Formats: sequence, C-alpha cells, structure tokens
Amino acid sequence: MGKYVAALYVGNRIVTGVTHGDAFSKLNSSEQDAEIESGFIDPETGKFFTEEFNFYMKQVYLVRHGEAEGQHFHASLTDKGREQCKICGEFLAKQNLDGFDICCSPLDRCVQSAEIFSEITTIPFHIEDNLRKQDEDEPDTEFLQRINSTLEHIQPKSLLVSHSDFIVQFIHEAIGPQFVNDICVGNCAVTLIDARRIVRLW
Repeated sequence: MGKYVAALYVGNRIVTGVTHGDAFSKLNSSEQDAEIESGFIDPETGKFFTEEFNFYMKQVYLVRHGEAEGQHFHASLTDKGREQCKICGEFLAKQNLDGFDICCSPLDRCVQSAEIFSEITTIPFHIEDNLRKQDEDEPDTEFLQRINSTLEHIQPKSLLVSHSDFIVQFIHEAIGPQFVNDICVGNCAVTLIDARRIVRLW
C-alpha cells in the first residue's frame, strides 16, 4: 500500500499498526467489542478510507461570513453582519480552539468576518484563495477539486471562514452526501466536522 498505514477506526479515534491484527492488539477490551471500521490512513493528509467510504481525521469548524451588502467580491459586512460576527466570535472563544488555524476566503465579507473572530479569539488568521465561493465561470469539477485540495492540505485543526456553497460541498466531500440533505447555512452558522461526526453548533 506504499505510504498508507493499516488502521482501525473505533470510538472516534484511529489506531494504527504494521498490520490490522497489530492495530487490533492495541485496542482495550471495550474497544475490541465495539463497532470497528477497518481500513487504511494516509499519514500526510489524515485521510482514512475503506472500500465503502472515506473521511479525514481532522477537526474543522466551518463558519459562514456575516450578513453582507451583496454577493460581489468587495461586498462589505453590514452593521448587522458585524454584530453577528461579534456574537459568533464570543461563541467561538468558548470552544476549545487550542492549536487551531484560522483561514478565510479572500472575499471582503469573509476577511472582515475573520478579522472580528481573530480579535475576539486572539488567534491569527490568514487568507486562503481556495476557500472562495464558486466562481460564475468555474466548472463544478474544478470547484470540487479545489474543495478536495483544501481538505487534504488544511491543518488537522482548522477553522474555515467561507461561503454557503463552499461549506455545503465541503461537508459533502468530507463525510458524505447523507449529511447535507436540506442543510441550510445561515450567516455566521457554525458547523463542526470531527472526523466522521458532524455537529451544528450555531
């Protein structure tokens, strides 16, 4: 399997070994009796995969920008949008964000939102071009490639400030389409992906 490592997914954690038998021997008795998924993990990207499904062993907060004055590139946050971000930032500051990396779309409404989140949480942020919404002339295949590239290269603990279309497709690619049916991503909505779990927080 080359760079891939034999791994077991149990209790929302990954246990690796030289072989699957070796990994199994590292489980405690309760884990050995629990539901176990057998597969492989790519240590470089954190991607765990089996013949039936795959996901990434990462914790990712997905946050949509606050209300803006429009959908164009330079649309700024409204006063309401800034207030939404302040309230959301206070919520985020209460989460365990130790070791998290904050990055945002280059569109102004996301940068302004990230600035507020960064000020409240005291975590620096940086701009990531791949987090922008789907461009009008961007084919769906290229948009999905951009999202998958983001999934592979973001830090294991990341907070992404982006757009509704990006967030919905990111969830779809990260853990499967069954989790995004009828999902609605409002302004400053916060969704946590923790390995194979998804939690709507805000």
